[in-house]
Amino acid sequence: MALAMPITQWVDNAPSIGPKIAERLAVANIRTVADLLEALPATVAKLVAHSRITEETIIAWKRQATLACRIPQLRGHDAQILVACGVNDPDELVATNVDALWQIV
Repeated sequence: MALAMPITQWVDNAPSIGPKIAERLAVANIRTVADLLEALPATVAKLVAHSRITEETIIAWKRQATLACRIPQLRGHDAQILVACGVNDPDELVATNVDALWQIV
């Protein structure tokens, strides 16, 4: 399956992650989207040691990046909204009734 967002892209191309957060993640050797997807959230949170970058935050970023990588033309803010609504996996999204999803959003 072709990826919608290549995992070789720099991590600041992932949803919710800009240049400043990317600099902080570099401390944990996270430079690409692939690095983020492979990282252990608890370890990253500990290495970054920033009050706003928690294990839960990193889990959400990983879920957003997974959606953005696997769903063609999904925009970053759409991945953010889906994860905030509890849709964390592309297969879960496919299985969700459109009307039910609209109500959640």
